[in-house]
Amino acid sequence: MKFNTILFLLILILFSCRKIELLRPAPKCIQGKIRHSLNGKGIVLKEVWAEEYANGKKYYFLIPESENDFSEIYDEDCNLMCVKASGTSGVGTGSDCNFNSSIFLRKVKVWEK
Repeated sequence: MKFNTILFLLILILFSCRKIELLRPAPKCIQGKIRHSLNGKGIVLKEVWAEEYANGKKYYFLIPESENDFSEIYDEDCNLMCVKASGTSGVGTGSDCNFNSSIFLRKVKVWEK
């Protein structure tokens, strides 16, 4: 009986520690937000993109699966920079999402569902 219980708990632990497969490196805080989404908590994400700028800054765009949810944009330290509507409503935080003051270099996909 003890063996079955231990085996069950071991299997449960192994499957609950779901490893996320990143296409590009991302900060631990962004990985945590992806993992949170995969566990069914909060907004369900479809993909994550990173924009890189000449001043060395990176911003992470968390794109939801549903067009009714908002896209969240974070810096490398997981500070929420802005929230944009994903659908056609055009509402968000009301703040200007043009937070970059440097030349845009590239946009890369970090993760997809």
